Amino acid sequence: MDYKQKPAIYIERDVDISREYLHRLEEYVNITGNRHADGSSSASFLIHASPEDLDDFWTKMFTLHRLRKVFEQESKRRLFDFQSDHKYLLMAYSPGIQKQMGRLLARGRETPFFELAEDYRQLLEKAVETPPTRARHVNACEHIAGHVKRQLSEEEKELLQRKLKQFVDGAISLDEVRALLKDFGHKYEDDYVLSQAYLYPHPFVSV
Repeated sequence: MDYKQKPAIYIERDVDISREYLHRLEEYVNITGNRHADGSSSASFLIHASPEDLDDFWTKMFTLHRLRKVFEQESKRRLFDFQSDHKYLLMAYSPGIQKQMGRLLARGRETPFFELAEDYRQLLEKAVETPPTRARHVNACEHIAGHVKRQLSEEEKELLQRKLKQFVDGAISLDEVRALLKDFGHKYEDDYVLSQAYLYPHPFVSV
């Protein structure tokens, strides 16, 4: 994913937050005093939230920011590409709504862009309302791995299943599973796997 365009975030300073921490955030987001920024959070949440909660927060912010950039281009082609690139990210959040979004675009070739975009935005915001469960993360990861399953060795298949079980058990982070899927994508030169926003949802490993 391209993070050259920075979303804006409003931080409620309810607790002290170090300049070092803020400098790290400012590499990827514009910190603003505007409460109507792309996203908002409290300093206490950013400092004390679990890795899973932070991953969900940053994923939502950067996904919605990327969608706004697509809307600025007023291009249905870019909207279709966005859906393709975010297929498994949306599947992890809400498989049902992800399918609705695909059907919306399939029917929308003759729909005016701004009408289609507004309907799509509403579905996306609804899709990401509830954080993914670990089971849905596993389902998304298995679907991504399915694109290279014929190339995977038995050892690689066993490694993936072992990593997924460790993730479900809480022994490793989701980032470790994502890293393995990225490795598969690079090793087997699968551009579709490597295009998936699920593997690069935001620029923070943990913040």
